[in-house]
Amino acid sequence: HSGGAVHSGEVVVIFGGRSEIGVELATRLAPRSTVVLAARGADRLGPQVAAVQAAGAREVRTAEFDADDLASHGPLVERLIGDYGRIDTAVLAFGILGEQDRAETDPAHAVAIVHTDYLAQISLLTVLATAMRAAGAGALVVFSSVAGVRVRRANYVYGSAKAGLDGFANGLADALAGSGVGLLLVRPGFVIG
Repeated sequence: HSGGAVHSGEVVVIFGGRSEIGVELATRLAPRSTVVLAARGADRLGPQVAAVQAAGAREVRTAEFDADDLASHGPLVERLIGDYGRIDTAVLAFGILGEQDRAETDPAHAVAIVHTDYLAQISLLTVLATAMRAAGAGALVVFSSVAGVRVRRANYVYGSAKAGLDGFANGLADALAGSGVGLLLVRPGFVIG
């Protein structure tokens, strides 16, 4: 915080504030925190907000976030920091599985999957890492997948995006060493949600 204000409670931002994993994580991180759920259609996050409030958040807010609009990432993060102070924890919980069958013959669909699951993640991670480095503190949580560790025939478009993200996140984690910023790379297996 500028002006030497006391940093009371953590500021946690869930990018993909509608995702089940994102909301579940928000409830675990909620106690005494200010939680911002950032998602498309932020005005329709009532149930998610209620769940995080019930988990003991100091305050729950929402923010409009379109992952695919890369140019919006910088201004959004700036606005969040301006409104709530530095972001202590940022969780990137957005992504799409897409339709593998369609992606195999529809190049636009294949690219849409990779745009959301790789390019948008890289854009937002770079914006967040820069802001956190400047603050000298912060935690980034990135969701890769076992699908990215070994890309399989059944979902190779999604898997290839996750493989790229995994590599990027590993490199970013190394680049952040000594900066006060940490990166947690999560590789869940199959999740129903």
